[in-house]
Amino acid sequence: MSDLTRLTVWDDPAIRGALSWYLDVAENRRPAKFRIAATVATNIHVPVSSLIAKKTIRLERGVQIRKEHLGMCLAY
Repeated sequence: MSDLTRLTVWDDPAIRGALSWYLDVAENRRPAKFRIAATVATNIHVPVSSLIAKKTIRLERGVQIRKEHLGMCLAY
């Protein structure tokens, strides 16, 4: 038993139920989820141009939201 498992927060059934995976990862009893996802093979081929276009649209929308927020802040 490590110091992490001795914390009283793990005595709460709701916490243990919701976060048990993370405790197991921290204790090296299970692999981290990103490692599992990194090993799943797929046959999906997405053109890089479409990914760039989506990222550009999101970036432009983010800039627009920031400008709107800044405008509201300056109005007060």
